[in-house]
Amino acid sequence: MGHHAPLRSGGGGRAGIPIGRPVPGYRAYVLDGGLRPVPPGVPGEIHLGGPGVARGYHGRAALTAERFLPDPYQPGGRLYRTGDRGLWGRDGRLRILGRADHQVKVRGFRIELGEVEAAVRRHPAVSDCAVLLRQDDPVERLVAFVVLGSGVTVPELQRKIAESVPEQMRPDHITVLPPNSREHQEERWTHWLFVRCRFQARRA
Repeated sequence: MGHHAPLRSGGGGRAGIPIGRPVPGYRAYVLDGGLRPVPPGVPGEIHLGGPGVARGYHGRAALTAERFLPDPYQPGGRLYRTGDRGLWGRDGRLRILGRADHQVKVRGFRIELGEVEAAVRRHPAVSDCAVLLRQDDPVERLVAFVVLGSGVTVPELQRKIAESVPEQMRPDHITVLPPNSREHQEERWTHWLFVRCRFQARRA
């Protein structure tokens, strides 16, 4: 049996960006390598279930088999293996920690997502950021989720990022998360779900 160590804040470690709880009709699991749920506070890979999970990637059988799995906790259901690391907070909200595979391939270039996140965080108005890979047939795109202070626009942030990283490392899309308050939790979840699940693959 593996040992699960909780992630503690402080000491240079990030506790992740909270995005709330699943909206009605969707399921979210944080699982270990054996598809077993991990306790709150313990990092794992986020898996999603619900109406946004398609049957697979068009014409990409190997990738479909890797990313789309039978749901062991919902008879007849399917899961999408997001490749995103996360954890359940003690408050019951899901927190995004970044990618499980920190180096990804985007349009033929190997990209370190941590370097992209660092470039985004250099802007003084960005208090936190997570950069994820979105796979759209047939291309891959970088999507940055940011917590952004007032008075700064997304185009301004994009121009600042362009000053420090080459084109292939610039996020294709920047999503500004709403305030981390109770009334915005569903909105935060919907923003993330829009990128991560509903448009991951074509419906068969």
